[in-house]
Amino acid sequence: MILIVIFGLIVIPYLVIISNHKDVGVNSSNLIVAKVNDYCIYQYDIDSIFSQFEGSISKDKILTDLVDEYVVISQADNYQVNVTDDELDDFILQFQQAQKAAYQIGIEVYGEKEYKKSLKEQMIFEKVKDKVQNNELVISDNDVTDFKQFMVDLGDQVIANMDVPEIRDNYQSELQDFLFEQWIIQRKKDVDIVINDIK
Repeated sequence: MILIVIFGLIVIPYLVIISNHKDVGVNSSNLIVAKVNDYCIYQYDIDSIFSQFEGSISKDKILTDLVDEYVVISQADNYQVNVTDDELDDFILQFQQAQKAAYQIGIEVYGEKEYKKSLKEQMIFEKVKDKVQNNELVISDNDVTDFKQFMVDLGDQVIANMDVPEIRDNYQSELQDFLFEQWIIQRKKDVDIVINDIK
């Protein structure tokens, strides 16, 4: 997942790049490529992100990341997560101050209502992630061993020579992200996901 840091907050650009869609029907120029519960991901969303990242990320990876993001957002009620209007206004103010041009482009491209809705979803994603990481995920030695193997498989030879305590000391945030990804995989079993072919 590609992330941007703004004032210490990790922000998901995919949800800013696209407008959140509920199922509003399909026409030939905008096919639904996936649904996560009531959230629809359109071919246009995939194409838009693909072009903005200049093809450096595959369309399949974009789709997978978007599905994962909506799986997390769909868990908000289960974790009693919401974002108040005041919280959203504060976040938008910080975002405008940090990246005024990016914010203005978002408003122009997607309209103020849809753009603010996407920013709110980013906040929900982060709140759910924080709750899960702080309250549910306990890193066991087996988790560290699984993470080590995962990193070695990716070609990280430095970690191959580390023991469990060293990995815990040097890879704390990466371990949490790894376990969060495992959590998402488990949550997918509880969510209605339909994926169609992308072009």
